[in-house]
Amino acid sequence: STSPNPMQQHQGSLFALPVTYGLLAAFIAAYVLEATLSSTGFFDIDAPTLVALGGMTPALVAGQGQVWRLASCTLLHGDVMHLVFNGFAFLMAGVVLEPWLGRARTLVLFVIGGVAGSSLSLVVQKPNVVSIGASGAIMAMLAALVVVTLAQPESRERDAILGNALRILVPSLLPFATRSSQPIDIAAHFGGALAGAALGLLWRRSVGARASDLLRIFGALAASTLVMCAAVALRWAPTGLGDEGPVSHYPAWLAFSCHARENEACFQLGLHRAASDDLAGAADAYRRGCDLDGGTSCTNLGVQAERGLGVEADRARAATLFQQGCDLGNARGCLNGGILYRQGTLVERDSAKAVALYKRGCELRGAEACTNLGLLYEEGEGVAKDVVHAAALYLQGCDLGDGAACTNRGVLLRNGQGVAKDLAGAAGLYRRGCDRGDSRGCHNLGVLFRQGEGVAKDSGQAAALFKKGCDLGGGAGCAALGFLYETGEGVEKDTARAAALYQKGCDLGEGWACMNLGLALEAGEGVAKDPKQAVALYERGCELEDGAACTNLGFGYEHGEGVKADRARAVALYTQGCELGNALGCTNLGVALEAGEGVAKDLEQAVALYERACDLEEGGACANLGVAYEEGEGVKADTARAVALYTRGCELGNALGCANLGMLHRLGRGVAKDLARARELFGRACEAGHQESCERAR
Repeated sequence: STSPNPMQQHQGSLFALPVTYGLLAAFIAAYVLEATLSSTGFFDIDAPTLVALGGMTPALVAGQGQVWRLASCTLLHGDVMHLVFNGFAFLMAGVVLEPWLGRARTLVLFVIGGVAGSSLSLVVQKPNVVSIGASGAIMAMLAALVVVTLAQPESRERDAILGNALRILVPSLLPFATRSSQPIDIAAHFGGALAGAALGLLWRRSVGARASDLLRIFGALAASTLVMCAAVALRWAPTGLGDEGPVSHYPAWLAFSCHARENEACFQLGLHRAASDDLAGAADAYRRGCDLDGGTSCTNLGVQAERGLGVEADRARAATLFQQGCDLGNARGCLNGGILYRQGTLVERDSAKAVALYKRGCELRGAEACTNLGLLYEEGEGVAKDVVHAAALYLQGCDLGDGAACTNRGVLLRNGQGVAKDLAGAAGLYRRGCDRGDSRGCHNLGVLFRQGEGVAKDSGQAAALFKKGCDLGGGAGCAALGFLYETGEGVEKDTARAAALYQKGCDLGEGWACMNLGLALEAGEGVAKDPKQAVALYERGCELEDGAACTNLGFGYEHGEGVKADRARAVALYTQGCELGNALGCTNLGVALEAGEGVAKDLEQAVALYERACDLEEGGACANLGVAYEEGEGVKADTARAVALYTRGCELGNALGCANLGMLHRLGRGVAKDLARARELFGRACEAGHQESCERAR
């Protein structure tokens, strides 16, 4: 018998070889797609494109279970010469084998050979190597062709086919004999050749027959699958060979992709290294990503430069990197840059620059940037003051998910600033802020529940909200909860617990908490009495701009309690307390000005301070202002006005106000004489601690 002549069977028809020509067309179509997507042009395809389209790498196949890449990589090629050479070799083998083996077995040979080649490559390659190309499948076809041809009777045609196959197969299995612009995956060549030779042995006696021989085909598939699984398991399992396992290769893959100029991979690599405390490595990855126009990488590198993490601290460079990140569309870069320029601690202060950066960040849907821009509009810093616009920006930031923005908008609603006053609406916004982790939102909502504003009064609910705010790191929530424990409002009274909460609030930077803890130490409530420590806490509270703390510290300096007496220092502290909105500070400063103690005497200024404090509902200021009007000191005498001021002071619980009003009723000055009313007022003054009134009330 003689071997069949495949060229005669083929007769030049494309339709006679659908597998061969179909796969060749797939190679070409895949390459056109690669070239379209590649950043390096038509003749040389970049690694990220190859990976995106199905290139095989151990880090993705073994590390992330993407086993489909074992087959998909066989349709891809790295450059034009790679495609041309593989296409020629594949065509030479296919036009002979497909007529001999039939369509089904030719396709099976290509798939099994390709997967076998990829599997051996997976076993021996480093985790960050990308393998692509039909070489493994082609080697399988050539090896099968050699085996099948050798099984045929000798003839000139057989020798020609065998010679052509060996001229390609043998050099392809020898690394030093192969030259290409792309590295040669010799493991894939060997894997494919071995699989092809095995299949050739199975099919060598059935050449020319059209039977599919399904049992043998499926047997070959099963055997190849088992071999592939065993090889991969041995190579990549966490145990057995001392390897760290698939997960450990993820950073290697990121590093490979980063070096292949993929900026997102550089960013992810930076995050991975930072999480592993490799800050210098993270900075290097971020730098590469930033150089590749990755805005997030620029921003993260800026953070490290700002704080000196893994790189030398360089504030000017941080500002530049934040600007670069912002320009590349990263909202966090805009936010961070805006903060730098607004604070002026790292670079020269420039509120207008901060406005521009926050505005860009807000346009990029950066919630915190919208919030910070709203603050500048609310305060008129770097831009014309516009509370209405601030309210709109807070709403935008809130809708984008920033809890602080919700709280800020709620404050404006509660106070009717820039928007119509709406206590219920304010409560809703505080709730949104609290739910999104803003401690101020929890505290402010707790205040509404405690006071019954916009919601039903509920001290228990207020306590729960204050606790949540405190747990979120809000000192105001800790201080407010401490006050409830001190007074037993909504919770069981516990002065020791109150003191502990004040301490926590003070540690979190809440001046009011420091002041209240100072009061507890001064009185010995919930803690051991310690006047000197109380003074230290008042000082800390004053540094944190709590007006009451400044006033209490001033009182200590005025009377020498816990510190050496210093009236000038007391006056300075009362002034600071008054400027911070503490009414008692204004009153005490007025007293000093009236008496000329620690400061030059100034009755008119004293009257102005009493007026201010009285408007803030400080009863002592109202009483002192009443004295000024009664006696005409620093202001024109006006007994009727004095009566009104004494009345207000008394209603606010001030003993002097009640005593002086009682005296006017007793004497009938400015009011009708009324001894019964006078005795009543003297009694109230006595209860408030005015000793002279105790005798008059009898």
